[in-house]
Amino acid sequence: MIMVSQPIWIAVVVVALFIGIGASYTHFANTYDPMSMKFHNQELFDQMMSHNPKMSQHWMDSDMMNAIMNDPEMQKMIMTTMTDSNQMQMMEDMMADMMERMKTDPVLEQAMIEHMDQMKASRDAMMNTDSMMDTRTSDGQHFVEEIKMQEIEGVFLESMKYTENAPIIDDEKGYFVDEIADGIYWLIGSGYQVMFLTTGEGVIVIDAPQPIGEKYLQAIQEVTDEPITHMIYSHSHADHTGAAGQIFPSDIEYIAHQDTADILVSENDPNRPIPTITFDDTYTLSVGNQVLELSYIGAFHSEGDMIILAPKQKVVMAVDLFHPGAAPYKAFGVTVNLDTHIEAHDTLVNDFDFDVLISGHEQILGTKHHIKIDKEFVLSMMEITTQAIAMVSSDEVIQRCVDDTMEQWQGKLHNLEQYMVEHCTAMREYVSSQ
Repeated sequence: MIMVSQPIWIAVVVVALFIGIGASYTHFANTYDPMSMKFHNQELFDQMMSHNPKMSQHWMDSDMMNAIMNDPEMQKMIMTTMTDSNQMQMMEDMMADMMERMKTDPVLEQAMIEHMDQMKASRDAMMNTDSMMDTRTSDGQHFVEEIKMQEIEGVFLESMKYTENAPIIDDEKGYFVDEIADGIYWLIGSGYQVMFLTTGEGVIVIDAPQPIGEKYLQAIQEVTDEPITHMIYSHSHADHTGAAGQIFPSDIEYIAHQDTADILVSENDPNRPIPTITFDDTYTLSVGNQVLELSYIGAFHSEGDMIILAPKQKVVMAVDLFHPGAAPYKAFGVTVNLDTHIEAHDTLVNDFDFDVLISGHEQILGTKHHIKIDKEFVLSMMEITTQAIAMVSSDEVIQRCVDDTMEQWQGKLHNLEQYMVEHCTAMREYVSSQ
């Protein structure tokens, strides 16, 4: 189970004590409450609420029980802490430190903000049940007697750091694997990334990149002894799926979009088993305690591309649409249709509810912000190329496109220069055809 770092869980506990039990800031500020007396620094709470207007709005609308619900040991620790004045003072001091850290750490602050809206629903559900019971002694001392934690939804708070900073890959193992949400494991290695899920009845694997190969099985065996029962093809390309027939059992269910299945049948590659389940528009896969929603939104990269969404955990997988934090693979991911490629960005952002995206490449998790930046990059190149065609001779268009794009995007995306000529060539062909 993922454990959050001490400063983060202390802050989570503190805010949970204020907000999670259903009391509002107005209640604490204007009425006597033993909890406010116990947590005796009202000025500190005021500072927390006012240091950033955006943060202030979210504090009162959200529940910070996420990290606590993930860990039974943390829950026991909280119950002990709440009746220990020394521990409460330590929590107060740690919260002050946390507030200072967030002032200078926008990644940490943004991670906290992005989770608050999704946590509100769990708070509301908890407050409408008998999930929290409390008692008051004759002198008004308030303590929580029992908190029945409910199932956590969404990405673990600690995992949000991977949207900005890549984890360290063990050189000896050659891969990194981590549970980023309930039953969802993120595996990266050799320039690729995938996800797999434990269900209580077996493991669902998505893709089988050739460069990862046998390490995929090692990563699964590291976290579970459940057998592999289902494999999903994100699309047909062998670099992402070509190890399937080598490492996965032949008698499991193989799932793909119909266009991907048609390609696999025609290519007749034993390393990419023929799908046993296919669909055209959408398909819901329910196995044990996990649900995945599979959708076709068009050929944004290749024929048969699939979007894989874990709705409960708010994790999505869309392979080869873009590289989070980096410039695209050559010719915008060698897309078969640039219009569909651009539209897919909007569809993902507007029609899918998720917090992180597994992109197939790079060593960080993607977000909707990354998707918007990639679309901005593509559209800016379209504008630059259109201007170049109008202003310079045909044999100078590519170089003008390269120079102007590099000037505009230098320092904003990694690997910017690597495929710039291919991007400009593809964009010139596209603009000229319109």
